[in-house]
Amino acid sequence: MIDKSQMTEEEIKLNYITPAILEKWSKTSIRMEYYFKSGRITIDGKKAVRGEANKADYLLYYGDMSNNFPIAIVEAKDNNHSPLGGLPQAIKYAIAMDVPFAFASNGDSFTICYCQRCGDIYQRIKNNQSASWKCATRVENGPTACDAPLVPERELHNAVLRGINMVLSGRDNMMTKLRENIEWVLLEESSATIDEIDAKLETLQQKLIKRAGAKQDYEDLADEIDALRTKRLEAMTEKAEREGLKVRIKEM
Repeated sequence: MIDKSQMTEEEIKLNYITPAILEKWSKTSIRMEYYFKSGRITIDGKKAVRGEANKADYLLYYGDMSNNFPIAIVEAKDNNHSPLGGLPQAIKYAIAMDVPFAFASNGDSFTICYCQRCGDIYQRIKNNQSASWKCATRVENGPTACDAPLVPERELHNAVLRGINMVLSGRDNMMTKLRENIEWVLLEESSATIDEIDAKLETLQQKLIKRAGAKQDYEDLADEIDALRTKRLEAMTEKAEREGLKVRIKEM
């Protein structure tokens, strides 16, 4: 087998992530390459172009998927990324789909837990008899760097199951926290407002008119105006999506 660092994301999923998930989840509880949202439509000249759709690498269900109770998103990255590489995307998808858990993996480990001593992730270590989890800092640099203990996988698995059961038994509290997290994401929105873009457009258009009147080249201004118009369309789309999320929050 080739080295992990040379594998594509799909090869990492085939050889490492999927087998690890199948050790604890039945095939009837897993969906892969799950499309849940169409790509954004943008205007390119006179053409409407649809962007790439949102797709979760793995969607895990509580029990059989026919129960329609998704419990976790898992996002995969190739081994040139850290295990945390796919986590922002997993969290984004989990919020969009109202799924309570988000994980990521690069084939070395899952971002399932963190070391309380040093803050690094725990890495899965497997031998012939069993599997366990150990702080990645300790694995790479020894006990002098971090003295966090090894955790048997059975104990960790039971702890995760207890956490899932606690979430399911306290669904009202979970939904409250989920609403708070979504609202925080909306408040942290950093894209330029439509008013700011309109003000820039007006300034650039006045400059373009002056250059055209003086018979000077204004191609650079025209390009900048086109780019801002595209950005304005994206901002309007994002605004509509945020308004839709706000409605969903109120309905939760």
